[in-house]
Amino acid sequence: MAVAVVNNNDMPISSSAASASRVEVRSVWAHNLDEEFALIRSAVLFHPFVALDTEYPGVVVASKNPYCTLTLPQRYELIRANVEALRIVQVGLTLSDAAGNLPCAIYNDGTCVSYVWEFNFRDFDISRDCYAPSSVELLKANGIDFQKNQVWGIDSCRFAQHLATSGLLSFGIFLPSPGLPSKAPMISPS
Repeated sequence: MAVAVVNNNDMPISSSAASASRVEVRSVWAHNLDEEFALIRSAVLFHPFVALDTEYPGVVVASKNPYCTLTLPQRYELIRANVEALRIVQVGLTLSDAAGNLPCAIYNDGTCVSYVWEFNFRDFDISRDCYAPSSVELLKANGIDFQKNQVWGIDSCRFAQHLATSGLLSFGIFLPSPGLPSKAPMISPS
């Protein structure tokens, strides 16, 4: 049995995507960021499992040793060094319930369409910022338009503000994985 909630646009959101006929990738830009986060806040109530995928313009900090020989802390530090050296291009977001069902929008004709999001950022400037040329070519070949991102993209600080109030982040106890350095503060539930 599907439970429906209504978002700010009066579009019912089903808690089960079992009857969905297709998955829609919702492209998020600066002009529709508020609207999409309103939809996310509605959907996360019934779809509390969150998956994120980030796109950066390559790897610019490399290890002298093969990656497979690095310890977990060394791998973490290598990834962190690349994230700090680069600017974000895109973030993919998928929500699901415990059974793996995606949020589903029910339209007037009864069609149910599941959805995921892609957030397009303006922070990366190909004429100024560090990047790996082969990675940028791969991103272009897969539909990233860097000029469009510069004009229409989301400022990452504005995204962070929305993210903090979206219900996607857990502000409970942070338990780091064994062997990884912990830089995050321990927060106890109130």
